[in-house]
Amino acid sequence: MTDLTGTLYFNEKGLLPSQLQGLLFNHNMPVTVAVSALPQHTTFLKGHTEVEIDKLFESLHIATPKALSGAAHVHAILRLPSGEGAVNQLKIKTDLAGVQIDYPPYLHKKAKESQSLDITTSFLPEGAHMKAQYQDLLTVEHSEKGIWTAKAHLPLVFGQVSYNPSTRVLTGDLEKWILSDNRSSNWSLKPSDLPAMVMNIHHLQYGELRLGDLSFKAKSG
Repeated sequence: MTDLTGTLYFNEKGLLPSQLQGLLFNHNMPVTVAVSALPQHTTFLKGHTEVEIDKLFESLHIATPKALSGAAHVHAILRLPSGEGAVNQLKIKTDLAGVQIDYPPYLHKKAKESQSLDITTSFLPEGAHMKAQYQDLLTVEHSEKGIWTAKAHLPLVFGQVSYNPSTRVLTGDLEKWILSDNRSSNWSLKPSDLPAMVMNIHHLQYGELRLGDLSFKAKSG
């Protein structure tokens, strides 16, 4: 939430419920301010708006992936607790209805379908920690140290990978990875797009061909 404008109301007891206007990923959003005294004195900023995929990535200064298109209704809650050790937290929820995901095949979603996505960002003293949960299929975290981690519970991929931007190395430990031999799929990945890797795959399969365990190290091109 950014660019909040409006009037905040107070009395002798503190902040009163108020209505503000703000931005979420460069989209206008009405914001409601509320206060809760229990179990910890906390101020909440709540809002909802429709977010377009193109504008979302533009606000993040990232090129929009070709696999994503459309727009979705988003609910956002900024939690601002008071007291020693309190951690501010932003929670974003959406059912992604209206967003098309074209690949990879096992994450494909039509625009009319609903799939839950929950994103929680905790603003710690050492930096922000983000966690995104897509259904029960995929969990992605970005630590306060800048390291990305993804845990997949997909029909074709099960395991965890991590990427450290400072070393530009992708490490992973996968219980299984089943590669489709369906050549009609539009999804592809160029070796030149891959970083350096250290991977352990305990069950690798291509179509019906079982390849067993595989461990490898690779340098980026």
